[in-house]
Amino acid sequence: MQRLTRHLAAVHGNETSLSKALNSTGKERLVRFRQLKRQGIAQYNNEQLARHGQITRERDVSSEKEPVTCGTCHAVISKSYFWRHRRLCTAVVIKNNCPLLAPIPLTVAQQEKQDMWNDFQREILSRFRANEVGILCQTDDTIKMIGLKMFQGVATKIDKIDEVRKSVMANMWKLAGLYLQFKNVKGQNVAFSDMLRRQNFQQFRAAVRHCDDNSDEESGVKTVKAGVKATLSHVINSACKYVKADYLEHHKDDEAAEMDKFTAVLAANYKNLFCDAVYHLNKIRQEKLCSPAKLPTQSDMTRLKQYTVQKIRKLTN
Repeated sequence: MQRLTRHLAAVHGNETSLSKALNSTGKERLVRFRQLKRQGIAQYNNEQLARHGQITRERDVSSEKEPVTCGTCHAVISKSYFWRHRRLCTAVVIKNNCPLLAPIPLTVAQQEKQDMWNDFQREILSRFRANEVGILCQTDDTIKMIGLKMFQGVATKIDKIDEVRKSVMANMWKLAGLYLQFKNVKGQNVAFSDMLRRQNFQQFRAAVRHCDDNSDEESGVKTVKAGVKATLSHVINSACKYVKADYLEHHKDDEAAEMDKFTAVLAANYKNLFCDAVYHLNKIRQEKLCSPAKLPTQSDMTRLKQYTVQKIRKLTN
C-alpha cells in the first residue's frame, strides 16, 4: 500500500481528486489516501462483479466467508470486523461524523445496482435518436440520474413496459429540451443544476416560454402547446424532487436547502407559467364535447345499448 501511495503522488499528482490528499499532512493525509485506495478497489470490484469474477480486498484473509461493504467509505471487510470499522471509518473522519450505513453483502448490493442500470441503458438510453436533444439525454449526468429514478419507480410494472419506456423517455426529452432553451438564454457554459437555482429563475421563465412557442404557418400567430406545457410542469416538479434527494444522499445539505427555495419560487409563479396551458386544455376539451359533430351517432348508441344489455344478462344469469 505504501508503494501505491508513492505511485499516486508521483504519477497522478496533477489530478484534482488527489489535490486535497497531497495538501494534507500527518494523519489526515493517511486517511485521505486510504479513502482513495478504497474507492479504486470498489470500482474494480464493480467491474469484476459484472463479469462474475473474483473480488479484491485490501488484505488477504484466510476466511472464505462472503465479505460486506461499508456504504459510506466502500471498504470491503469481514462482517465480524464491521462493528470495529464503524468507529474507525475514514469517511467519518472526513465528513465529520456522518452516519454509517449497515453492512451490505458486496455481491448482492452491487449486482442489483448493475442490473437496474443495464435495464435502464437497454430500455431507455439506447433508444434516443442521435439528435441534439437525444444526445443530451444520453450524456448529461443529471438528466440520466432523474431518468433512472423515474425508471426505478415504475419498473415493477412488467406488463406495461412499453408505456413505462415511453413515459420515462418523454420526460427526459422534455427536460433536455428545456435545458437547451435555458442554455440559449443564459449561456452555453451552464450545468443542468444551474437551471434549478432561484437566482436564475428569470432565465428559467424565459426558457419555459420558449418551449411552448408554436407558430402557425398559415397565420403566423404563436399559439401554446398546451399539452406539452401542462405535462412539463409535473416533470419539473419531479426533477426538483429527485435532484434534492440526490443532494441529500451525497450530504450536500446547502444545495438541498437551495432547492427548497427554488421550489418555493416556482410554486409562487405557477399561475404565471402554466395556467394558460391548463386553460387552453379545458377550453379545447369543452369545445370538443359540446360540438354536435363530435357526438356519437344514434346507430352507434343503439349498438352500445344492445351490447351492454346482453353483457349484463349473461353476467347475471
